Amino acid sequence: MDRYQAVFLDLFDTVVRFETTRLPTVRIGDREHPSTTDLLFDEVSPHAPGLDRAEFRRALRSLLATLREEKRVDHREISSDERFRRLLVGLGADAPGLAERLTDRHMEALTGCVLVPEGHPQLLADLRARFHLVLVSNFDCARHGRSLLVRTGLDRLFDAVVISDEVGWLKPHPSLFLGPASALGLAADAVLFVGDTPETDVLGAARSGMDSGWLNPRGEPFPEGLPGPTYEIRSLLELRRILLRP
Repeated sequence: MDRYQAVFLDLFDTVVRFETTRLPTVRIGDREHPSTTDLLFDEVSPHAPGLDRAEFRRALRSLLATLREEKRVDHREISSDERFRRLLVGLGADAPGLAERLTDRHMEALTGCVLVPEGHPQLLADLRARFHLVLVSNFDCARHGRSLLVRTGLDRLFDAVVISDEVGWLKPHPSLFLGPASALGLAADAVLFVGDTPETDVLGAARSGMDSGWLNPRGEPFPEGLPGPTYEIRSLLELRRILLRP
């Protein structure tokens, strides 16, 4: 009998990965950095006369730092639309529909860099033949997240998709772990949660009573002070050895 009845998987840098060389770049000093900042500035500047790029970058960096701290403290998701709405209000550049356009420009560039590694679709199909398969993602724009899944064909490989933007909470909050387990009628110890981030995926699984698989492709040390994973793997394909042995 299988040890687990369901496998829950993180999305970014677990099921899919970012190819950041595909992102647009901004020049800071003598270096180019991958960023959508200039795309966003081009959208905002007609609504904020006198705003220069440096001021826009500072405002965006400051807001992102504030949002990271808010999320760290209470684990509540803040949507991409709300993020840009707050940016525009701070700049005195709020206009109908502009925050949503900023989200679309940013997310189109970001999701355009996403690649599905070779072997992952077949692995997911094989896992789903034996287990309930659920995708659980911290992502602040559900409409673009779901569009990405449709574009890559991954939407057909999961029994359920849980996105923080729709739930209102972020991993490691237990809602993203226990909610889908309850919907499937499963106890927490019947689920293996697999992801790449110790502070969200592994910790959240442990707090929810689930086993975890930590995807650690670079062989980094596990952070001190956190409950360790049940399994440590270098590649998602190692789940074949762990879960799909005859």
